[in-house]
Amino acid sequence: KGDSFQAVQRDGVAKTPKELSSGTREQLFLALRLAHIRKYCENAESLPLLTDDALVNFDDARSAETLRVLAEFAENRQVILLTCRESTKAAFEKIVGADAVVPLAPKRFGD
Repeated sequence: KGDSFQAVQRDGVAKTPKELSSGTREQLFLALRLAHIRKYCENAESLPLLTDDALVNFDDARSAETLRVLAEFAENRQVILLTCRESTKAAFEKIVGADAVVPLAPKRFGD
């Protein structure tokens, strides 16, 4: 079958990604991307990480923990985290400092 990949929960129950909530599924796939980049970079050039509102479906606790992981990840490579959420920007600034966050001016169509 095409659903051979499964995530095993703490209680031992295995689920396919389709069976997970959208936030859990997105967190799982982000973790897999980070692991792949980290492994790849052990024997090759450093890869940047670009995300676009990757935390949009995360709850506050998951967002905060993921931002801490991304800050740690940024110690060895470039991390670009795009978001339209002020709360994500503010939380990331608390972790990495305001100097590390570069706000982009919104561009409206027709301007």
